[in-house]
Amino acid sequence: MKSLILLTLNAALFSWGAMAFATESAQPTPTSDSVRAELEELWITVAKQAKQIQQLQKELAEQKRRSQELESLCQKHGIDPSKPLESTQPEAGKAETYMYLGKPRTKAWFDRVYRDFADKITFVDGQYLDVGKALVGASEVPGVAEIGSAGETPDRCKVFQVVAEDAILVRRSEFRTGGGPGGFPWIHRELFFHVKGVDTKDLTDGAEFSAKLLSIGTYHYTAVDGAIKTIPSYTIHAPLTKEEFADALANGFRLVKYRKVTTKARPAKTGRSQRRATTKIIATPIP
Repeated sequence: MKSLILLTLNAALFSWGAMAFATESAQPTPTSDSVRAELEELWITVAKQAKQIQQLQKELAEQKRRSQELESLCQKHGIDPSKPLESTQPEAGKAETYMYLGKPRTKAWFDRVYRDFADKITFVDGQYLDVGKALVGASEVPGVAEIGSAGETPDRCKVFQVVAEDAILVRRSEFRTGGGPGGFPWIHRELFFHVKGVDTKDLTDGAEFSAKLLSIGTYHYTAVDGAIKTIPSYTIHAPLTKEEFADALANGFRLVKYRKVTTKARPAKTGRSQRRATTKIIATPIP
């Protein structure tokens, strides 16, 4: 850098000397102070330019290093850097496709199955679950305890307590007969269960509560008397978005259509007992 500054300074001095010689007869001889000031200003200018050159050299070296890294990555992944990359966006007019069971499917097919199955799949704890069968045979909660089972909230359910920004405790009042004469005495009991995934912003204790729920296990809380209580835990069951549905199919989720078939009871034939009504659920995988 020092040699660069000296070289530039010598060139400037030569140019200044030539100008001074050419105009010597017309111009007065500059004083030593004015020469020194001009040389100092010239020195500062040259020093700044030398720093700029040095910075540009550093940037050029960094660009070369990055270029070498990119070339190495291209070779590793079999990409020819001399050819333009193909666009990952769908071409105009090209049909949109979705993968299901390893085969591309049309958008019309996807829209149809999304309409039929979006509410029969749920995403819990990092995995997609088929709740279609549970919905066909849905029962009232909180009696359902099996993980992944679905059901509707029964009557007389109210918010007991908001326990988190997205979770509440629900209380269900239930009346049953004691089995005595005439069905008396009546027995009143309260059942509690936990629900997450709830928008609690406008909820208050005692408000009516109803929703489609999916069983996700149990919840523990401390009662007023200090006892640890264990109750069923559920999450709000909402249909998948189209993006989630497409992701489920692309990751191998198998669609299954469920339907409930009930056989009516038949009167007993001679020497045979009466045939009771039966109900079964038939599963039909979607190819």
